[in-house]
Amino acid sequence: MDKVVITGQDTTIEEVIAVGCNYAKVEISPQALQKINQSRNTVETLLKSDKSYYGINTGFGSLAEKKIPPDQVTQLQKNLVLSHATGVGPILPEKVSRLMMFLRAVVMAKGYSGVRVEVVQRLMDMLNNNVHPVIPAFGSVGASGDLAPLAHLSLTLIGEGEVMWEGNRIPTNQYFRKQNLKPLELQAKEGLALLNGTQYMTALAVLAIINTERLIQAADLAGALTLEALDGIPDAFDHRIHQLRQHPGQIETAQHIRKLIDGSKLIYSPSPPKRVQDPYSLRCLPQVHGTVRDTLNYLKSVVSREINAVTDNPLIFSEQQEILSGGNFHGQPIAIIMDLLCLGLANLGGISERRIDLLLDWHRSGLPPFLTSNPGVESGYMIAHLTAVSLLNILKTNSCPSSSDSVPTSTGREDHISFGSNAAWKAYQSTDHLSKVLGVELLAALRAIDLRKVKDNLGILTGKAYQLIRKKIPFYPSDQILSGKINKISEIILKGELFQIYSS
Repeated sequence: MDKVVITGQDTTIEEVIAVGCNYAKVEISPQALQKINQSRNTVETLLKSDKSYYGINTGFGSLAEKKIPPDQVTQLQKNLVLSHATGVGPILPEKVSRLMMFLRAVVMAKGYSGVRVEVVQRLMDMLNNNVHPVIPAFGSVGASGDLAPLAHLSLTLIGEGEVMWEGNRIPTNQYFRKQNLKPLELQAKEGLALLNGTQYMTALAVLAIINTERLIQAADLAGALTLEALDGIPDAFDHRIHQLRQHPGQIETAQHIRKLIDGSKLIYSPSPPKRVQDPYSLRCLPQVHGTVRDTLNYLKSVVSREINAVTDNPLIFSEQQEILSGGNFHGQPIAIIMDLLCLGLANLGGISERRIDLLLDWHRSGLPPFLTSNPGVESGYMIAHLTAVSLLNILKTNSCPSSSDSVPTSTGREDHISFGSNAAWKAYQSTDHLSKVLGVELLAALRAIDLRKVKDNLGILTGKAYQLIRKKIPFYPSDQILSGKINKISEIILKGELFQIYSS
C-alpha cells in the first residue's frame, strides 16, 4: 500500500500501519476537505456571538469559567500548546510519532474539530516529507486525552520544539528556515483540537496489537518445536477435545499446532510414547494461547473503533450550528484493553518459560543438562533461562493494571482519569519483552533438536521454521555469547518473518 487517502470516513488498522510503519504517502479527498471547511465556518460563525464556548473563548480545566477577550483568542491557543508540553522520559520511536500524526489528521477530517484545512495539511506534509516530532513518552494521564504527548506533536506545527529530519534531531525552527516554511498561527479552537484526543495511547495500542499477532504465531511455533524436541504426545491437540469447549481461539490454536507438526516423525512415531501425559505447558497450550487469541480479537475491535473515534472536546455539529462539550477524550476504552493485553502477554511468557525449563531439566527431558555438549565445563542455556525469567518478571509486573487507579487532577475538575497511555506504553513494551522470552524458547528448542540430530524428522512447517532460523542463527556446538542471538530472534519474530514458512 503506497498511498492512503483520508476520506473523512473510517480508516483501517492496515492503512494506519501503512502510513505509520511503511511510510505510505497521505492524501485527502475533496469530501473530507468540505467537512473540515464546514466545521471551521461553524466555529467562526458562532464566535461572533457573546456566548462562551469551552476552550475556544474560555480558559481550560479549572479555568473554564474565565472568558477570553476576542483579541486574545489566538494567544490562548498558542499558550495552551506551550504550557502543556511537559513530557519527560525516553523519546518515542519514529513510527509512534507517525501514527499519532496520521490518526489526528484522520479524526480532524471527519469535520467535528473546527480546525482549518491548513492544520490537517501541515500534518500530512510532515508525514509525506518524513519529518517527525520529538515526543517524550511520559506525561499523559489519559483523561483530557493525551495532552502532553500531543502538545509536543503540536509544537512542531507552530515552529517550536524539535523534529527528527534526515536522521538528525534539530529545532523545528531550524527545519522551517531550511525549507522556507512559516509556523502556523493557531486560530480559535485549533490548539485544543490538536491536544484533546487519545491518539498517543491509540498509536501504541495499534503497534501492540500488530506485535501480538506475530507473537501468538511465534508462541505456537515455539511450543510445537518444543513438543517435537521432547517427543511430545499429540493427543492434547485432537480437534474433538477442543470442539467440546467451544472457544474459537482454543480451537484455532489446536488446529495451528496440528498444522505445524504435520508430518513429524518425532510426534507421530510408531514407538510407544515415553510418557502417559505431557506437562501442562505442552498439554494446555491451546487453552492458554487460545485465550490470548480470543482476547486479541476483542482488542482489535475496540482499537478499530478508537482509530476512527472523534475524541475532541468540544465537538462541532455544523448541521445544527452547535458546539457541545462532552468526554470523548477519556481514555478508558483503551486503558482497560491494554491492561487486558498485558495480562495475556504475561501468560504467554509464563507458559513459554515453563517450556524452556522443561528443555533444560535433564531429569524430565532426557536431554543433556542445560543443553550443553560438555556438561560442567559448559553452562549451555542455564543463564539464557535467567534472562527469560528476568523478562517474565517485568511482564508480570506490567500486568498490574494502570486503569484500576485514578488520581483527581486540575483541582478536582478532572476527577476521574484513565491512565490509558501508561497502560498502552506497558503493553507496547511488553510485546518486546515477550519476543525475547519466546526467542529463548525457540533457540533452546532448536538446540535440543540439533543435539539429538533429528532435524530431518521435524514436521513440514516446523522443518521450514528450523531452516529459516538456522540460516540466520547457525548452530554452534559449545558455549558462546547468546545475547546477540536472543536479540536477533526477537527481531525475526517482531518483523513477522516467521510467517514466511507458510508461503515458501
